[in-house]
Amino acid sequence: MPYIRRRKKGLTGDMLHVSNHQSTARFDWFVELPMTLLIFFSPLAIGSVHLWSLIVVWILAMVAFLSLVVAGYRRKSAMKLYPMGALLLAASGLTLFQLIPVPAFMVRLLNPASAELFDFVLGGTGLWDEAGWRSLSLQPPATAVELIKWSVYGLVFLVVINRYTNRHHARRLLKTVAWSGFVVALVGFFSKLFMADSILGVYAFKGEMRFFSTFVNSNHLAGYTGLCTPLIVGLALSSRYRQEKALYAFMAVITGAALIASLSRGGMIAFGIGCVFLMVFAMTRSMKDFRKVLMIQVVAAGVLLIAGYLFYDTIINELRTLGNLQAIEEDAKIRGWEGTLPMMAQHPIVGVGRGAFSTAYPKYKSVMLQGTFSHAENQVLQYMTEWGPLFGGLFVVGFVICFLMALRRAKHSFTMGGCLAGIFAVSAHNLVDFNLEIVGVALPFVVVLGVLAVSPFTHAGRPTKFERYFRLPYKIQPVLLGLTGLIGGACLSYAASNNIDRMTDNLMRHANVNPTEPCSNNAFGMAACEIMRSHPADFMTPLLLGKLYLQEKPPKLQPAIHWLNRAQYLNPTMSLPHWLSGRALYLGGYEDQAMLEYRSAIHLDQKVLPEVIEEIFRLTKSPEMAIRATPNNAQASMQLAVLLTRKKEIQAAKKAARRALELDSSLLSALDLLGELAWMEGRMEDVLGLAKQTIEMDPLHDKGYYKAGLVYYAQNQRKQAEEVWLEGLSHVPESTQLSYRIVDLYLSENRIVEAEKIADRLRTFSRSDDYSQSRLSMLAGKIQSAKGRLFEARKHYRQASMISPSNLESLHMLAITEENMGNWIEARRIYEQLLVGGYRKEEMQQKIDAMKTAVEQEKHRARWENLIEPESQ
Repeated sequence: MPYIRRRKKGLTGDMLHVSNHQSTARFDWFVELPMTLLIFFSPLAIGSVHLWSLIVVWILAMVAFLSLVVAGYRRKSAMKLYPMGALLLAASGLTLFQLIPVPAFMVRLLNPASAELFDFVLGGTGLWDEAGWRSLSLQPPATAVELIKWSVYGLVFLVVINRYTNRHHARRLLKTVAWSGFVVALVGFFSKLFMADSILGVYAFKGEMRFFSTFVNSNHLAGYTGLCTPLIVGLALSSRYRQEKALYAFMAVITGAALIASLSRGGMIAFGIGCVFLMVFAMTRSMKDFRKVLMIQVVAAGVLLIAGYLFYDTIINELRTLGNLQAIEEDAKIRGWEGTLPMMAQHPIVGVGRGAFSTAYPKYKSVMLQGTFSHAENQVLQYMTEWGPLFGGLFVVGFVICFLMALRRAKHSFTMGGCLAGIFAVSAHNLVDFNLEIVGVALPFVVVLGVLAVSPFTHAGRPTKFERYFRLPYKIQPVLLGLTGLIGGACLSYAASNNIDRMTDNLMRHANVNPTEPCSNNAFGMAACEIMRSHPADFMTPLLLGKLYLQEKPPKLQPAIHWLNRAQYLNPTMSLPHWLSGRALYLGGYEDQAMLEYRSAIHLDQKVLPEVIEEIFRLTKSPEMAIRATPNNAQASMQLAVLLTRKKEIQAAKKAARRALELDSSLLSALDLLGELAWMEGRMEDVLGLAKQTIEMDPLHDKGYYKAGLVYYAQNQRKQAEEVWLEGLSHVPESTQLSYRIVDLYLSENRIVEAEKIADRLRTFSRSDDYSQSRLSMLAGKIQSAKGRLFEARKHYRQASMISPSNLESLHMLAITEENMGNWIEARRIYEQLLVGGYRKEEMQQKIDAMKTAVEQEKHRARWENLIEPESQ
């Protein structure tokens, strides 16, 4: 449907077009240039996550807003705010209130949980007392950064709603967002094409090599392209020119393909939601013309075709995880949301401070993972924990109301429809992610919100009287500009000088000296004082202090326990503070409490069990203490049993394995270990009984058949051993362990044809991994060796060692073959290689000595032959 224009008297159509274009579409350099730079710079500058890029963004926003203030002050006109603008200013105001220092009694009144933390952690350091002043935020430097970001969002929103008030300007602004999204997508595709390992060649990318473009986190890329793609489709649908429609449709396909290529599950689902939203919008607003619906479907199909062609396997593997409901329920992201509830309950009025989630959350973490949770991975919970549930909930409700008002007045404007679909998709995505915490995503999001608030399009309705009621008087505008400049400059300086990474590095540089209390008159004390003043909820400093006191010669146990208790208070689910506390308590003579702390450390992180058990052995020399320190967990008890077996503590290992069985009667590995221990003690009947028990529990457990056959073989009952192994092989045809054993049996009895049948059968069922294929080649080598074909056997053994270099047994067989062929030097080289790899050290050393002797004998024989032959002639 074409746009309807009223003709001015005395003007022809062409003259009217020129007149309208000149009057409404003139480029305003003072406003539009910084806005264009903002829109392109924020995603291209690594998402603007670093402080230097945030400084550039803040300067550009200030320049654009300055032009707006100057124009408004000259006309003495009030500045429009709309409800969303008022919410953004209120959010900035609350963030400022969290940042400024207030008296101690006000901290106790507004945030008693924070006051309790200050009492416990900072008590005695001089950093907190009743006469002092502190910020309400638990991490003021991070709150300062957030204040800069939210002031930028507020300024940008005000510029959009007060300057981009006609269709031409608004579409040009949206086209800028569209082209920036297209450029980001192209950067991603070209980076993948050239296998780049850094972003734009300047920022080294760390971690798994995925489709990253200009964002380090692929979920952030998905959020940005999830905003841009529906917006670009909306521009294509509302365009009056076929060439422009085709161009924007192509851009939408490329940008959408980049979204799918990011492999963000939440992003892909959100993209689907955005497409459905846009199709429903088109079907309900333009019932007479289904070409627009068809165009949306074509774009969506194009996105899927291109992304599927380029990344089909990885996309399918990523989406397949969504079908596992148990895995979704156990996802650390979702389970981590539980910890935000007590966090909100203890900070109900002003929250923990905007940006302070990463340092405050460890105290409430509900997931026993040792990694850091930087964000809540749910934007609603993020706002309600950092601003408090009162204002956080109000902000979310206000945003939803603004979205619904924009949807109501969208009417037949497909530009508005594309904007709404983009906002809807990104909002849905942020229910399971945090890309709106990134300036590169949030800033264009705010730009699109501003366009929706103004609604300047021909086929859309105007904002209601209620929305236009929110205004900023012209006399306050310069004050707001000046305050924003002063506060922003101060926040930038404060955040830069109190960066937690820099301060932690500074503290670690002085950690090689004797530790002292924070704020002591030395380099270490001042470094600790500096970091605890600005990051009081960070657990790393108390943990480091406790560790350093414990490493003193002799250990200073009282201050060590003092600071380790504070580290546990700030991060109760971290394993290391409990581990160190166990050491300190044992050295202090508190044996029972020490074992409890050791047990807590292993319970929180079972990966530390070997190191903790080693420490307990070193301190106590008692396997009973190791058992006491192990949690009542079947897997932990089983892991302990294996460690005790390696230490030749047979009785303690049996006790640990039985304990694992008591906790989990279906634990086959415990029965296997008990069988191995019985074998070591020569109790064959017990080994056979345990093997049969494992077979009854799981007929596919090949180790049970293997050990039962070994018992029969050791008792010289070869026929029974063969029957048991063949039975096991019929149940588990891919078992290399059983196949190997049967082939060895057949070869020892010179039954080569039957051995070959087993080997051929195994080739059908063998797994495709390197180790299995290596074992298969070894089997072929053994058969060829039994036939006397040493050259063929050597070829198979070499192939086995090349397929899987970690399979040292294949190298051993190769060395034996070389020895049998008389290649003493090559055999010696391989034996030395095995010795370096730690394979049967004593045996390998004997073999090396034997090869040296064989080489010397060969030399003597050669000399003797040289002497005898001339005399005989």
